[in-house]
Amino acid sequence: MSKPLSEPSLRDVASIGLLSAAYPLATVEAVVDAAGVREERNRKLPAQLMVMFSLGMWLWPEAGYVAVLRALQSGLYWARGVPSLPELPSDGSITNARKRVGHEPLKALLATARGSEAAGDDPRASFAGLRRVAFDEMVLDAPSSPENGAVFGTPPKLRAAMLAECGTLSLLGAEVEGAAEVTSPALLERLLAAGTVDERTLLVADFPGGTGLSPMLWPAARATGAELLWRVPPSAPLPCRTVLPDGTYLSELAWPGSDRGIEVRVVEYRLDGACGDYYPVRLVTSLVDPERADAAGLAACHADRWTAGEVGRVVRLRPSTSGTALRSKSAGTALAEAWALLCVYQAMRKLVRPAPAVGRDHVRISTIG
Repeated sequence: MSKPLSEPSLRDVASIGLLSAAYPLATVEAVVDAAGVREERNRKLPAQLMVMFSLGMWLWPEAGYVAVLRALQSGLYWARGVPSLPELPSDGSITNARKRVGHEPLKALLATARGSEAAGDDPRASFAGLRRVAFDEMVLDAPSSPENGAVFGTPPKLRAAMLAECGTLSLLGAEVEGAAEVTSPALLERLLAAGTVDERTLLVADFPGGTGLSPMLWPAARATGAELLWRVPPSAPLPCRTVLPDGTYLSELAWPGSDRGIEVRVVEYRLDGACGDYYPVRLVTSLVDPERADAAGLAACHADRWTAGEVGRVVRLRPSTSGTALRSKSAGTALAEAWALLCVYQAMRKLVRPAPAVGRDHVRISTIG
Protein backbone atom coordinates (compact mmCIF):
# COMPACT_ATOMS: atom_id res chain seq x y z
CA MET A 1 0.00 0.00 0.00
CA SER A 2 1.24 3.50 -0.82
CA LYS A 3 2.44 5.56 2.12
CA PRO A 4 1.73 9.24 2.73
CA LEU A 5 4.71 11.50 2.21
CA SER A 6 5.84 14.04 4.74
CA GLU A 7 6.98 17.49 3.68
CA PRO A 8 9.78 17.05 1.08
CA SER A 9 13.28 17.21 2.54
CA LEU A 10 16.15 19.24 1.17
CA ARG A 11 17.50 16.00 -0.31
CA ASP A 12 14.20 15.40 -2.14
CA VAL A 13 14.13 18.93 -3.50
CA ALA A 14 17.76 18.64 -4.56
CA SER A 15 16.94 15.36 -6.37
CA ILE A 16 14.35 17.18 -8.47
CA GLY A 17 16.92 19.87 -9.13
CA LEU A 18 19.31 17.18 -10.37
CA LEU A 19 16.67 15.76 -12.72
CA SER A 20 15.84 19.25 -13.96
CA ALA A 21 19.51 19.83 -14.76
CA ALA A 22 19.72 16.54 -16.67
CA TYR A 23 16.41 17.11 -18.46
CA PRO A 24 15.77 20.85 -18.96
CA LEU A 25 12.24 22.06 -19.65
CA ALA A 26 13.03 22.66 -23.33
CA THR A 27 14.14 19.03 -23.67
CA VAL A 28 11.00 17.70 -21.97
CA GLU A 29 8.80 19.87 -24.20
CA ALA A 30 10.66 18.64 -27.28
CA VAL A 31 10.08 14.95 -26.52
CA VAL A 32 6.42 15.64 -25.71
CA ASP A 33 5.95 17.39 -29.05
CA ALA A 34 7.85 14.68 -30.94
CA ALA A 35 5.53 12.04 -29.45
CA GLY A 36 2.46 14.11 -30.37
CA VAL A 37 0.99 14.01 -26.87
CA ARG A 38 0.88 17.72 -26.04
CA GLU A 39 -2.61 18.66 -24.83
CA GLU A 40 -4.78 20.74 -27.18
CA ARG A 41 -6.29 22.73 -24.32
CA ASN A 42 -5.03 23.80 -20.91
CA ARG A 43 -5.08 20.99 -18.38
CA LYS A 44 -4.24 20.76 -14.71
CA LEU A 45 -1.85 17.96 -15.55
CA PRO A 46 0.02 18.91 -18.75
CA ALA A 47 2.14 16.35 -20.56
CA GLN A 48 5.43 17.95 -19.48
CA LEU A 49 4.44 17.63 -15.83
CA MET A 50 3.45 13.97 -16.34
CA VAL A 51 6.84 13.18 -17.83
CA MET A 52 8.52 14.62 -14.73
CA PHE A 53 5.95 12.83 -12.56
CA SER A 54 7.08 9.47 -13.99
CA LEU A 55 10.62 10.33 -12.91
CA GLY A 56 9.39 11.43 -9.49
CA MET A 57 7.75 8.04 -8.93
CA TRP A 58 11.26 6.59 -8.58
CA LEU A 59 12.37 9.28 -6.13
CA TRP A 60 9.47 8.43 -3.80
CA PRO A 61 8.68 4.77 -4.63
CA GLU A 62 6.54 4.14 -1.55
CA ALA A 63 4.44 7.32 -1.76
CA GLY A 64 0.99 7.61 -3.33
CA TYR A 65 0.45 9.51 -6.57
CA VAL A 66 -0.88 12.67 -4.91
CA ALA A 67 2.02 12.72 -2.45
CA VAL A 68 4.52 12.28 -5.30
CA LEU A 69 2.90 15.14 -7.21
CA ARG A 70 3.02 17.40 -4.14
CA ALA A 71 6.72 16.67 -3.59
CA LEU A 72 7.45 17.05 -7.29
CA GLN A 73 5.84 20.49 -7.37
CA SER A 74 7.92 21.62 -4.41
CA GLY A 75 11.07 20.53 -6.18
CA LEU A 76 10.09 22.06 -9.53
CA TYR A 77 9.29 25.38 -7.85
CA TRP A 78 12.76 25.41 -6.32
CA ALA A 79 14.52 24.25 -9.52
CA ARG A 80 12.54 26.07 -12.20
CA GLY A 81 10.18 28.47 -10.48
CA VAL A 82 7.18 26.43 -11.68
CA PRO A 83 4.13 27.49 -9.62
CA SER A 84 2.19 24.81 -7.74
CA LEU A 85 -1.30 23.75 -8.71
CA PRO A 86 -3.96 25.51 -6.58
CA GLU A 87 -5.64 22.16 -5.98
CA LEU A 88 -4.06 18.73 -6.29
CA PRO A 89 -5.91 16.24 -8.55
CA SER A 90 -6.96 12.78 -7.41
CA ASP A 91 -5.07 9.55 -8.00
CA GLY A 92 -7.54 8.68 -10.76
CA SER A 93 -6.93 11.95 -12.58
CA ILE A 94 -3.18 11.43 -12.39
CA THR A 95 -3.56 7.88 -13.76
CA ASN A 96 -5.65 9.12 -16.70
CA ALA A 97 -3.09 11.82 -17.46
CA ARG A 98 -0.29 9.25 -17.44
CA LYS A 99 -2.24 7.07 -19.86
CA ARG A 100 -2.72 10.03 -22.16
CA VAL A 101 1.02 10.71 -22.29
CA GLY A 102 2.17 7.08 -22.63
CA HIS A 103 5.76 5.89 -22.75
CA GLU A 104 7.19 7.35 -25.95
CA PRO A 105 8.26 10.68 -24.38
CA LEU A 106 10.18 8.84 -21.65
CA LYS A 107 11.90 6.61 -24.21
CA ALA A 108 12.91 9.69 -26.21
CA LEU A 109 14.01 11.49 -23.03
CA LEU A 110 16.54 8.78 -22.24
CA ALA A 111 18.03 9.15 -25.71
CA THR A 112 18.73 12.85 -25.02
CA ALA A 113 21.02 11.92 -22.11
CA ARG A 114 23.08 9.28 -23.86
CA GLY A 115 26.33 8.52 -22.06
CA SER A 116 29.62 10.19 -22.87
CA GLU A 117 33.04 8.58 -23.11
CA ALA A 118 35.17 8.17 -20.00
CA ALA A 119 38.50 9.87 -19.52
CA GLY A 120 41.32 8.12 -21.29
CA ASP A 121 43.27 7.52 -18.06
CA ASP A 122 40.40 5.65 -16.36
CA PRO A 123 41.52 1.99 -16.09
CA ARG A 124 37.90 0.82 -16.18
CA ALA A 125 37.19 2.55 -19.47
CA SER A 126 39.30 0.49 -21.84
CA PHE A 127 41.11 -2.78 -22.38
CA ALA A 128 43.56 -3.68 -25.16
CA GLY A 129 43.03 -0.22 -26.61
CA LEU A 130 39.27 -0.74 -26.87
CA ARG A 131 36.39 1.07 -25.16
CA ARG A 132 34.74 -1.32 -22.70
CA VAL A 133 30.96 -1.54 -23.18
CA ALA A 134 28.77 -4.04 -21.30
CA PHE A 135 25.40 -5.56 -22.13
CA ASP A 136 23.03 -6.65 -19.37
CA GLU A 137 19.34 -6.75 -18.53
CA MET A 138 16.91 -6.58 -15.63
CA VAL A 139 13.39 -7.96 -15.26
CA LEU A 140 10.69 -5.74 -13.78
CA ASP A 141 7.50 -7.14 -12.25
CA ALA A 142 4.29 -5.35 -13.21
CA PRO A 143 1.04 -5.55 -11.21
CA SER A 144 -1.43 -8.22 -12.25
CA SER A 145 -4.22 -6.62 -14.27
CA PRO A 146 -6.19 -7.67 -17.37
CA GLU A 147 -4.28 -5.23 -19.61
CA ASN A 148 -0.83 -6.03 -18.23
CA GLY A 149 -1.55 -9.75 -18.51
CA ALA A 150 -2.75 -9.41 -22.10
CA VAL A 151 0.32 -7.43 -23.17
CA PHE A 152 3.13 -8.76 -20.95
CA GLY A 153 1.98 -12.30 -20.15
CA THR A 154 1.10 -13.97 -16.86
CA PRO A 155 2.61 -13.04 -14.51
CA PRO A 156 3.31 -9.72 -16.25
CA LYS A 157 7.01 -8.86 -16.51
CA LEU A 158 9.04 -6.35 -18.50
CA ARG A 159 12.59 -6.88 -19.73
CA ALA A 160 14.94 -3.88 -19.81
CA ALA A 161 18.10 -4.53 -21.83
CA MET A 162 20.93 -2.01 -21.71
CA LEU A 163 24.34 -1.17 -23.10
CA ALA A 164 26.55 0.82 -20.73
CA GLU A 165 30.07 2.16 -20.72
CA CYS A 166 32.18 0.50 -18.05
CA GLY A 167 34.16 3.67 -17.35
CA THR A 168 31.39 6.19 -16.65
CA LEU A 169 28.71 3.53 -15.90
CA SER A 170 26.39 5.58 -18.15
CA LEU A 171 23.84 4.02 -20.46
CA LEU A 172 24.57 4.10 -24.18
CA GLY A 173 21.28 2.57 -25.26
CA ALA A 174 18.31 0.60 -23.95
CA GLU A 175 15.30 -1.42 -25.06
CA VAL A 176 12.23 -2.27 -22.96
CA GLU A 177 9.65 -4.90 -23.89
CA GLY A 178 7.42 -7.51 -22.31
CA ALA A 179 9.67 -10.29 -20.99
CA ALA A 180 7.46 -12.97 -22.57
CA GLU A 181 7.53 -11.27 -25.98
CA VAL A 182 11.24 -11.00 -26.65
CA THR A 183 14.55 -12.61 -25.66
CA SER A 184 17.78 -11.00 -24.51
CA PRO A 185 19.60 -11.76 -27.81
CA ALA A 186 16.78 -10.13 -29.79
CA LEU A 187 17.04 -6.95 -27.71
CA LEU A 188 20.82 -6.93 -28.08
CA GLU A 189 20.43 -7.18 -31.86
CA ARG A 190 18.21 -4.08 -31.76
CA LEU A 191 20.79 -2.20 -29.73
CA LEU A 192 23.56 -3.22 -32.11
CA ALA A 193 21.51 -2.02 -35.07
CA ALA A 194 21.44 1.46 -33.50
CA GLY A 195 25.18 1.85 -34.13
CA THR A 196 26.15 2.14 -30.46
CA VAL A 197 29.23 -0.08 -30.80
CA ASP A 198 31.91 -0.09 -33.50
CA GLU A 199 35.49 -1.16 -34.20
CA ARG A 200 36.72 0.83 -31.17
CA THR A 201 34.58 -1.26 -28.78
CA LEU A 202 35.05 -4.36 -26.66
CA LEU A 203 31.53 -5.65 -25.99
CA VAL A 204 31.35 -7.61 -22.72
CA ALA A 205 28.28 -9.73 -22.04
CA ASP A 206 27.02 -12.59 -19.93
CA PHE A 207 25.11 -15.42 -21.62
CA PRO A 208 25.27 -18.30 -19.11
CA GLY A 209 22.44 -20.04 -20.96
CA GLY A 210 24.42 -20.19 -24.19
CA THR A 211 22.14 -17.93 -26.25
CA GLY A 212 25.07 -15.66 -27.11
CA LEU A 213 26.51 -18.32 -29.41
CA SER A 214 23.48 -18.42 -31.69
CA PRO A 215 24.21 -18.44 -35.45
CA MET A 216 22.58 -15.00 -35.71
CA LEU A 217 23.83 -13.04 -32.70
CA TRP A 218 27.61 -13.60 -32.67
CA PRO A 219 28.04 -12.82 -36.40
CA ALA A 220 25.72 -9.80 -36.09
CA ALA A 221 27.76 -8.45 -33.18
CA ARG A 222 31.05 -9.00 -35.02
CA ALA A 223 29.63 -7.28 -38.11
CA THR A 224 29.61 -4.00 -36.15
CA GLY A 225 33.42 -4.18 -36.03
CA ALA A 226 33.42 -4.65 -32.23
CA GLU A 227 35.53 -7.24 -30.46
CA LEU A 228 33.54 -9.56 -28.17
CA LEU A 229 34.07 -11.06 -24.72
CA TRP A 230 31.10 -13.18 -23.69
CA ARG A 231 30.47 -15.64 -20.91
CA VAL A 232 29.04 -18.98 -22.06
CA PRO A 233 28.04 -22.18 -20.21
CA PRO A 234 30.66 -24.87 -19.54
CA SER A 235 28.64 -27.25 -21.72
CA ALA A 236 28.98 -25.10 -24.86
CA PRO A 237 30.60 -27.16 -27.66
CA LEU A 238 34.00 -25.47 -28.01
CA PRO A 239 36.57 -28.12 -28.93
CA CYS A 240 40.23 -27.29 -28.35
CA ARG A 241 42.10 -26.67 -31.62
CA THR A 242 45.30 -25.01 -30.37
CA VAL A 243 46.54 -24.47 -26.82
CA LEU A 244 48.12 -21.04 -26.34
CA PRO A 245 51.08 -20.25 -24.04
CA ASP A 246 48.87 -18.52 -21.43
CA GLY A 247 46.65 -21.59 -20.98
CA THR A 248 43.80 -20.34 -23.13
CA TYR A 249 42.98 -22.14 -26.35
CA LEU A 250 41.67 -21.50 -29.83
CA SER A 251 38.39 -23.07 -30.84
CA GLU A 252 35.77 -22.67 -33.54
CA LEU A 253 32.14 -21.65 -33.61
CA ALA A 254 30.31 -23.75 -36.16
CA TRP A 255 26.62 -24.14 -36.87
CA PRO A 256 24.75 -26.66 -39.02
CA GLY A 257 24.69 -25.53 -42.64
CA SER A 258 27.54 -23.03 -42.29
CA ASP A 259 30.39 -23.22 -44.82
CA ARG A 260 33.14 -22.69 -42.26
CA GLY A 261 33.50 -21.96 -38.58
CA ILE A 262 34.53 -18.74 -36.82
CA GLU A 263 37.81 -18.81 -34.89
CA VAL A 264 37.47 -17.80 -31.23
CA ARG A 265 39.57 -17.99 -28.09
CA VAL A 266 38.37 -19.66 -24.91
CA VAL A 267 39.36 -18.33 -21.48
CA GLU A 268 38.48 -20.22 -18.31
CA TYR A 269 38.85 -18.73 -14.83
CA ARG A 270 37.29 -18.94 -11.42
CA LEU A 271 36.14 -16.37 -8.90
CA ASP A 272 37.39 -17.20 -5.40
CA GLY A 273 35.32 -15.80 -2.56
CA ALA A 274 36.41 -14.84 0.95
CA CYS A 275 34.79 -17.93 2.48
CA GLY A 276 36.70 -20.46 0.39
CA ASP A 277 33.93 -20.80 -2.16
CA TYR A 278 34.46 -20.34 -5.88
CA TYR A 279 32.74 -20.85 -9.19
CA PRO A 280 34.16 -21.43 -12.67
CA VAL A 281 33.57 -19.01 -15.53
CA ARG A 282 34.05 -19.74 -19.23
CA LEU A 283 34.58 -16.90 -21.69
CA VAL A 284 34.67 -16.77 -25.46
CA THR A 285 36.40 -13.86 -27.17
CA SER A 286 37.24 -12.67 -30.65
CA LEU A 287 40.57 -11.35 -29.29
CA VAL A 288 42.59 -14.38 -30.33
CA ASP A 289 46.09 -12.90 -29.85
CA PRO A 290 47.32 -13.41 -26.25
CA GLU A 291 49.98 -10.73 -26.71
CA ARG A 292 47.26 -8.14 -27.25
CA ALA A 293 44.88 -9.45 -24.58
CA ASP A 294 46.31 -11.66 -21.81
CA ALA A 295 44.14 -14.20 -20.02
CA ALA A 296 44.26 -12.49 -16.62
CA GLY A 297 43.29 -9.18 -18.19
CA LEU A 298 40.34 -10.73 -20.03
CA ALA A 299 39.14 -12.44 -16.84
CA ALA A 300 39.34 -9.19 -14.87
CA CYS A 301 37.67 -7.30 -17.71
CA HIS A 302 34.66 -9.60 -17.52
CA ALA A 303 34.53 -9.80 -13.72
CA ASP A 304 34.61 -6.01 -13.32
CA ARG A 305 32.08 -5.20 -16.05
CA TRP A 306 29.08 -2.93 -15.56
CA THR A 307 25.91 -4.87 -14.69
CA ALA A 308 22.24 -3.97 -14.45
CA GLY A 309 22.57 -4.26 -10.69
CA GLU A 310 24.17 -0.82 -10.81
CA VAL A 311 20.72 0.62 -11.57
CA GLY A 312 19.43 -0.76 -8.30
CA ARG A 313 22.39 0.62 -6.37
CA VAL A 314 21.79 4.14 -7.68
CA VAL A 315 17.97 4.34 -7.71
CA ARG A 316 15.75 3.32 -4.80
CA LEU A 317 13.74 0.39 -6.18
CA ARG A 318 10.48 -1.11 -5.02
CA PRO A 319 11.37 -4.69 -4.00
CA SER A 320 9.22 -7.68 -4.90
CA THR A 321 9.49 -11.41 -4.42
CA SER A 322 11.12 -12.01 -7.81
CA GLY A 323 12.42 -8.67 -9.04
CA THR A 324 11.82 -4.94 -9.04
CA ALA A 325 8.15 -4.01 -8.80
CA LEU A 326 6.41 -1.46 -10.97
CA ARG A 327 3.06 -0.11 -9.84
CA SER A 328 1.32 0.78 -13.12
CA LYS A 329 -1.68 -1.36 -14.07
CA SER A 330 -1.88 -0.42 -17.75
CA ALA A 331 0.66 -1.41 -20.39
CA GLY A 332 1.49 2.12 -21.55
CA THR A 333 2.08 3.48 -18.06
CA ALA A 334 4.08 0.37 -17.04
CA LEU A 335 6.39 0.95 -20.00
CA ALA A 336 6.61 4.64 -19.09
CA GLU A 337 7.56 3.72 -15.53
CA ALA A 338 10.28 1.36 -16.76
CA TRP A 339 11.74 3.97 -19.11
CA ALA A 340 11.55 6.55 -16.30
CA LEU A 341 13.67 4.27 -14.10
CA LEU A 342 16.41 4.29 -16.72
CA CYS A 343 16.09 8.06 -17.13
CA VAL A 344 16.57 8.61 -13.39
CA TYR A 345 19.58 6.30 -13.32
CA GLN A 346 21.11 8.08 -16.31
CA ALA A 347 20.62 11.48 -14.71
CA MET A 348 22.39 10.31 -11.55
CA ARG A 349 25.24 8.78 -13.52
CA LYS A 350 25.78 11.81 -15.75
CA LEU A 351 25.83 14.30 -12.91
CA VAL A 352 27.54 12.16 -10.25
CA ARG A 353 30.65 10.47 -11.60
CA PRO A 354 31.65 7.06 -10.18
CA ALA A 355 34.44 6.93 -7.62
CA PRO A 356 37.93 5.97 -8.79
CA ALA A 357 38.48 2.26 -9.34
CA VAL A 358 40.00 0.52 -6.33
CA GLY A 359 39.93 -3.10 -7.48
CA ARG A 360 37.75 -6.03 -6.42
CA ASP A 361 37.01 -6.54 -2.72
CA HIS A 362 37.08 -10.06 -1.24
CA VAL A 363 37.31 -11.73 -4.64
CA ARG A 364 40.39 -13.24 -6.28
CA ILE A 365 40.47 -14.09 -9.98
CA SER A 366 42.35 -17.25 -10.91
CA THR A 367 42.79 -18.25 -14.54
CA ILE A 368 42.51 -21.96 -15.30
CA GLY A 369 44.99 -23.48 -17.68
